[in-house]
Amino acid sequence: LRMMGVKIAGAKGVSILLLSLYGRYIPGGVWSVLGRVYLCRLEGIPDSRSGMSILIEQAYQIACAGLVFAVSLLFWTDTGSVTRVLPLVFILPLFFVFLHPKPFLKIVNPLLSKFGKGPIHISLSFNNMLILIGYYLFYWVVTGIAFYSFVRAFYLLEWHYIPILSGIFAISFAAGYLAFFTPAGLGVREGALTFLLSLFIPMPIAIGVSLLSRLWLISAEIVILVIFLINRETRKIAKTALGW
Repeated sequence: LRMMGVKIAGAKGVSILLLSLYGRYIPGGVWSVLGRVYLCRLEGIPDSRSGMSILIEQAYQIACAGLVFAVSLLFWTDTGSVTRVLPLVFILPLFFVFLHPKPFLKIVNPLLSKFGKGPIHISLSFNNMLILIGYYLFYWVVTGIAFYSFVRAFYLLEWHYIPILSGIFAISFAAGYLAFFTPAGLGVREGALTFLLSLFIPMPIAIGVSLLSRLWLISAEIVILVIFLINRETRKIAKTALGW
């Protein structure tokens, strides 16, 4: 939002993010987005700015997940396993089309014109694009290390599997994210994760790890919910949104 010229305090931005997070579990895939746009509107942020920032955020998250997975393939020593995911590899370059707002604007602006709204003009500097790419790459690497530790609790894998599991978790999460027809990618992410993990660990363990990883993520979000409940700024925004 700040890169797009919106003035917003860091704590308030985090509070809005926390409040909208749980909309992902409602079928339809849009409630988290609509919730965040609504909360931003209460802070005087135009819907065009908040909506575009969400689209850019999702684009960078998914594109960087694809990049992490592509790099992780360099650590796959089994050529047979690489061959099984080649169709996915050919799709990966399409992810990077969305690292710039222009593809979004070509879709959004014609829709806005039909509703009598003016076109949106947004540009990100090259430095801002690099900052966003660096942030989300770091995000996926840290998450991948955490996921490796999670898997290692059930099946012993050497340290050199960290980049492989980072890529697998990232692309599986992206698959669930793109499956907007399921709440929080439920089932899609687990299916992709099970398939890719089974290339390195026994299938029964891959299935168990995939299912338990969902509980692992939900537990993390429960911790976030606790932070939400004790954070004064977040409670204030929630009460305003609910009209209390």
